[in-house]
Amino acid sequence: MLANWRLYLPKEWAEDADRRAFEQLLIEWPSGSSEPSKYWLSTLPEETEIRELVSLAKLRWRTCRDDQELKDELGLDHYEGRNWRGFHHHGVLCIAAYAFLAAARGRRSPLDTPTRLASVPLPDDFTPRGSPHQARTP
Repeated sequence: MLANWRLYLPKEWAEDADRRAFEQLLIEWPSGSSEPSKYWLSTLPEETEIRELVSLAKLRWRTCRDDQELKDELGLDHYEGRNWRGFHHHGVLCIAAYAFLAAARGRRSPLDTPTRLASVPLPDDFTPRGSPHQARTP
């Protein structure tokens, strides 16, 4: 269950104590739980639909997951250089690789099954590289 209330924050919490604005409190309370699991404060306009508010609140999880994937899988946190230009180049390449992987992931349908490649017929005189019976070059 989700609850959404408009409220004023205490003056101590407001950046501009003279001009406090309404904020929205969004609470996630799972069914069967004795207490709420998550809370969000939002300064979005009052007209914002609850679906959009929930979507934006949950977007933080996706952003954190993307950041962790960039670090773990693509090495964003492996840069050990000493200048801004090198770090910038490293970051741009990591993010470009991540964009490529995300686009490739998006093109693939979850219902797609991997197809097996047809085996290619080998010539009769084929010898694998590194074979002890490989013909020597003159």
